[in-house]
Amino acid sequence: MNQTLRIPSPFELAELVDKVLGDWAFLSARPAGKPAQGPAPFPLEYSVRPKGRHSFLLNLRCNHSFAAELAQASTGDPGARAHGEDAFRELCNLLASHLMSSLGSPAGRSFESFLPEPSTPASWPSRLPDSQSVIIADRFPLEIRLWVDGAGNA
Repeated sequence: MNQTLRIPSPFELAELVDKVLGDWAFLSARPAGKPAQGPAPFPLEYSVRPKGRHSFLLNLRCNHSFAAELAQASTGDPGARAHGEDAFRELCNLLASHLMSSLGSPAGRSFESFLPEPSTPASWPSRLPDSQSVIIADRFPLEIRLWVDGAGNA
């Protein structure tokens, strides 16, 4: 089963974020390397754990300024900035859905529902992520980490 498993590279993670942000919120993103040793002090952190053909844990971290910008950009409403955390959770959902496809999950297959859950670095798996990247979205940093069940470290 794992022969079809292909973990996205840090650059591919950044490309995915750029595509989702561009399609959904009309924002652009670019890779900025890997996260520094130890997590940066970002106040917003959510993890998603979809279960499908290849289960994984996707973790996203950012600051409140990016979340507010995301809310405004995705709705076109400056008043939406107060709902930044909701917009950030939606970004987590969109990225997890795209990752399910890129990890080889068949189109049209049903999955258990999943919701982004608040998390902290203490709740991460004990091993290093299989892929990770820092992305500059608009002008804000966004950390993304991906652990794929059964992948070990790529």
